[in-house]
Amino acid sequence: MDNSCVLGISSAQQYDYCPADRNELGAAVKKECCDCCLLAKDLTDRGDPCLAPIGFSSPCLNSFNKCCNNKNNTDIINQENIKEETRLNKITNEGRANHDRCKASNCEHYCNDRRGEKVECSCKTGFDLAPNGFNCIDVDECNLGSHDCGPLYQCRNIQGSYRCDPKRCASHEVMNPRTGICVSITCPVGYVASNGKCQDTNECVIPSICKPFEECINTAGSYRCQSVGSICEAGSKIDPNTGFCQDIDECLEGTHTCGRQECINLVGTFRCVLGTFRCVCKAGYEFNKTTLQCEDIDECLKFKGHMCSLHATCQNTIGSFKCHCLQGYENSGDGKNCHDIDECALGIGQCSQRCVNTPGSYQCICDRGYQLKADNKNCEDIDECALYSNNKNDLCMGGCINTPGSFRCSCPRGYEVMADGIICKDIDECAKGMCPQDNVCVNTLGDFKCHRITCPKNYYHDKTHKNRCMRSSKVCEGLSVTSCKKHPLHVTWQHMPLPRHVNISSSRTSIVLFTLKGPTNPNSQVQYELKVENVFTEKEDVIPAVRTNFLLQKGDDINSAIIALRDSLDGPQEIHLEMILPPTLITGTTPQRME
Repeated sequence: MDNSCVLGISSAQQYDYCPADRNELGAAVKKECCDCCLLAKDLTDRGDPCLAPIGFSSPCLNSFNKCCNNKNNTDIINQENIKEETRLNKITNEGRANHDRCKASNCEHYCNDRRGEKVECSCKTGFDLAPNGFNCIDVDECNLGSHDCGPLYQCRNIQGSYRCDPKRCASHEVMNPRTGICVSITCPVGYVASNGKCQDTNECVIPSICKPFEECINTAGSYRCQSVGSICEAGSKIDPNTGFCQDIDECLEGTHTCGRQECINLVGTFRCVLGTFRCVCKAGYEFNKTTLQCEDIDECLKFKGHMCSLHATCQNTIGSFKCHCLQGYENSGDGKNCHDIDECALGIGQCSQRCVNTPGSYQCICDRGYQLKADNKNCEDIDECALYSNNKNDLCMGGCINTPGSFRCSCPRGYEVMADGIICKDIDECAKGMCPQDNVCVNTLGDFKCHRITCPKNYYHDKTHKNRCMRSSKVCEGLSVTSCKKHPLHVTWQHMPLPRHVNISSSRTSIVLFTLKGPTNPNSQVQYELKVENVFTEKEDVIPAVRTNFLLQKGDDINSAIIALRDSLDGPQEIHLEMILPPTLITGTTPQRME
């Protein structure tokens, strides 16, 4: 037998529950064998014949027979009066008290009482049932990869669920807006990566960077040391941006004394030249000594990566430059830096269910049971019934009905959905009192039948047994003891449901229906005769039963007889069998309805 089938049988026998784990190897065979074992256990628990319906697969049939063989299905008929009477066997299903066993169970979350040998424990969403069958273990969606966090978020497992936290990069790193990978920033000498960009290093904070009696002056990308208390020479002044002494352009500032003469600026001074001129370039330009022209400075190329933030592109303009923010970012107001746009907060995302903001973009996410449409904004319901319709491991044992964001299982008439919401279980209409009080109710798979017993002449209904007629005291008036014994003290009718087209093969040549016990006197011998009294078919194409369909054998006990089925029956039909004892003893009749 396949190992998966063995595991399914073990689950049915130990827990009375068949989990549907589609991600487990061999799960379909495991669940099929488990379901078939549960069916066999239900039949034997009710006292019904353990007969496998037609159409079972080989693993299912093996599982069914194995679980049937663990029960003793032989029906025993007690003899109440050996000297005067022989009763017919009575096969009944005793009702079991429906106690609330869940209160005494160890189920951690939910408890379902299927009225089997054990109660069934189940867990809340986000938990799996532990091997002990009653505790619940948290499912780590992050470790299993079953979460829906994007590449820019870190999955954090919590009890029964998970959460998505935005990823954070180190101060010297910047995040790739598409992959979420943190990339190190490479800065030129004199700069250090901080807060996602290159910032000037203040070398002056380093102890003893300058010689004694010198002071450190920090500059952009560097520093310089000068004598303590020194000042710039005449014609120079401290540049507040660089910290160095910078020449004063007297010609540009208009502090010269050239009058109408051409002013030529010199380092530390100026010179007046009569009849000459000198070119001075504006900010954003530099003088080309070859062409003697002021040419635009391409700041984007010359200071590549330092003019705009990482989330912007640099565009050179005549005499200046512009920073253009990437899609999903907007200018911070300084013309250089860009910050992320929260499309979800602004309603730009237009997601039909949930919107998750990401650096430079956003992502629409659907609730459980829904999937994102091609427009990546709207969510549509997942039709689980259609999705798994061609899968051997269907969602439902019966019918499947799709609902918004989920599904529910339905069952054929005469069946009801069990607590797991998947498996269909036969409804025992007899236990619900569907027949009149004076009728005998027979439960069948998916249906039930009501039978009213008509007593023979001079017999009346037994008030305590609806399927038995008692002999009237008038029957034996004027008769001898021997003649009186020919009239049974009571007559019992047995109604037995049987599946049609039962599989009978060389490995199982017959199926025992019931056993009849006769007198236990070792000196007496009883010969039984079996015949088909009446057959009623409900359809014209149904093949009626004949005597050769049944087998009459001697039982293990004294004067006992076994009635067995040796040929498969068609249906539906009602068959009346009559068991005849020797005329000197007793004649009994047992109508039997076969479904």
